[in-house]
Amino acid sequence: MKRESRRGRLAQFVDRNLCRYLRKMVEYISHQHSQPPPDGVWTMNYEWVEFIGTLALPWGVQGDEWVRRVQENIKQMEGVDGTGIKNDLTTQPFIELRMTCSGSEVDTRLLVLPLQDGQGIQIGFGGRTGKIDEPVAEMWASAISKASDELGSKEKHGWTALIGQYPEKVGTYTIRLADNGEVGGMSLTSTGSLIREPVQSMTPSFSTWGVRASVPILVRGASQGHDWDQAQTVAADTLNRLVGLLSLAWDRRIEVRESAAPLAWGERRAPERIPYLSDDFGLELDDKPAATDVSLPDWLDDAWKKLEKQRKLGAALSTYMEGVRIAEDHPSLALVAFISTIESISLMLFKKQKCPNCHNHMNVSAKFRETLRLAIGDHEAASLAATYSKRSKTVHESRLHGNELLPGATQFSIFSMPAERDFHFQSVYRIKVAAQKLLLMALRNELPPRREFTGEGADG
Repeated sequence: MKRESRRGRLAQFVDRNLCRYLRKMVEYISHQHSQPPPDGVWTMNYEWVEFIGTLALPWGVQGDEWVRRVQENIKQMEGVDGTGIKNDLTTQPFIELRMTCSGSEVDTRLLVLPLQDGQGIQIGFGGRTGKIDEPVAEMWASAISKASDELGSKEKHGWTALIGQYPEKVGTYTIRLADNGEVGGMSLTSTGSLIREPVQSMTPSFSTWGVRASVPILVRGASQGHDWDQAQTVAADTLNRLVGLLSLAWDRRIEVRESAAPLAWGERRAPERIPYLSDDFGLELDDKPAATDVSLPDWLDDAWKKLEKQRKLGAALSTYMEGVRIAEDHPSLALVAFISTIESISLMLFKKQKCPNCHNHMNVSAKFRETLRLAIGDHEAASLAATYSKRSKTVHESRLHGNELLPGATQFSIFSMPAERDFHFQSVYRIKVAAQKLLLMALRNELPPRREFTGEGADG
């Protein structure tokens, strides 16, 4: 019997290993797309290339997952030590996947070329020496088939993280979770460890600092993902929502202090002291600050479910938290965040109105003032009316209003407060309180029904 041609054998293994899932995952998008690119494109950096076909795959959404699954399936094959991926000037225009067997890198590599429309990839084999190793090519084809069968499946990844009170320049009392609890499928347990941390003083200096204390909370949870990288992203989003809710509930800045880590790494633990600080940093004080007990509020579970359904409310909470995070050093930008939060709530209270001629939103500032009155009353809202103008000057004219312009200045008068400090410690703080109240009202279903805006200042 005549020896089969290399092309014939390649066609056989492609047929055997790919066609089973071609019916489900691979389509030859068109005659044009299923043909190799023009001469020179495939072989620019390779001695030889064998073209297979086109795989229908939303590259931007599932490309990372597909590549990782191909690599994982290759690693499980007998004789394979490991895999690698390369995407640089030596592989362009391809993404190159390669494997190592018995301590040596195999020349037959899998070449992937994402299509310009983002909906598929062209697949081939290539090498820099010799010729195609068909058993290796069969291994690649098998890994591709299995990866495509598994695409989209997810596993549950358990993890732990630490959250807690963030050390701020302006000191506040230390809080401690009194009772263990659950929210959003996560369990929260106080570590019981009092941790001291240094903070920069309000006046910039290398030689002065403050000391803040906190009692971290251990969070145990689980997230879905095709691997830990994807599950970690879900866990991070979940933790961000959690610290936002607790910051609202406890009126303290709560942050992720140790990011989510898979259980395979061991459970997160609060350190006895900050590891990177020297022993004589001045944190080992004899007197331990008293911690005030706090509990998880009764409305937390319902608020969590509401955030899962209402993405706009979640966005408002995230914007509020950004304001909280920058308020000490960037009060003008914090004001923008807090007012944006209030405006988001106003859209939950009042229906959108657009000008029939220019299609711009109508009554934006008037709706802001009306929403502000709902949170803090007529008198307080009237006293803060000018903050909207200051916010607009920051956004549209690059104007700053607080002490970010005067680093280290501590001007004080028993008769009046300088305008910069008044803006920082009065206006921004009061707007922050209003945004906090409105978010709590929204999360606890205390907002009035949505209606048309007919209040004071409405456009005709």
